[in-house]
Amino acid sequence: MTPKREEFAVGLAEGLSQSAAYRRAFPRSKAWVDATVWRKASLLAQNGDVRARLAELQAKAAAANEFTIAEHLRTLVALREEARRDSQFAAAIKAEELRGKCAGFYTEKTEITGHGGGPIAVQRIELVPMIGAADVDSSG
Repeated sequence: MTPKREEFAVGLAEGLSQSAAYRRAFPRSKAWVDATVWRKASLLAQNGDVRARLAELQAKAAAANEFTIAEHLRTLVALREEARRDSQFAAAIKAEELRGKCAGFYTEKTEITGHGGGPIAVQRIELVPMIGAADVDSSG
């Protein structure tokens, strides 16, 4: 892979548009008309080496930013223990409650009611074909 293609792939991995990544990798293209840059950027984005490198960069970024439930639960335990040590029992209870929600022990329930807490009004609508309805002869 050429250094310019690498720069293009890095730009895409950073979230740049194809045309912006192309212009950064190929500075002379800044003087070109947009349609030319769009076409060349699109073609380069389809290049096998560029696509493979982009996938590699995206995988690295995803691994670096991976957030797991286990990690989240460990953090909440640490926060709970710190709150206990500081006698901040409301914060400790909240951390424990959040651990329970994360583990699925608690569910949020929402009751939906109609106006003034009453039942929800339901209206039945009959669908009638509009096209040709007047032309149908029901007598056979």
